[in-house]
Amino acid sequence: MSRHTLEPWMRDNEMSLGHGSIDIRGDGVWIGSVNGDHFKPGERPSGSGFPGNNEAEANACRIVACVNACKGMIDPQAEIISLRRNAWGNLTPPEDVAAEQSETKPEA
Repeated sequence: MSRHTLEPWMRDNEMSLGHGSIDIRGDGVWIGSVNGDHFKPGERPSGSGFPGNNEAEANACRIVACVNACKGMIDPQAEIISLRRNAWGNLTPPEDVAAEQSETKPEA
């Protein structure tokens, strides 16, 4: 895995109308921004090409939480797969069951 900016990562600002992005920072540097619809509050507006501000805020929180949760992992994907297998044993995790069911659901 390539080297990335050290944890912890954090959200640097709040989403507001006219400033439709949330900055993400870590180790004293700007990492990136998550953009929402700059002028419309709430959920995803149609045709803007951007998530609504509420969705953009949730996306930024998820990015920061995932990066911080993986701190110290050499290969996060492999370690998470292993943790899930150990936690569930031979059972299928609920989200995997839901995905399988939606894939096999007959068309109406």
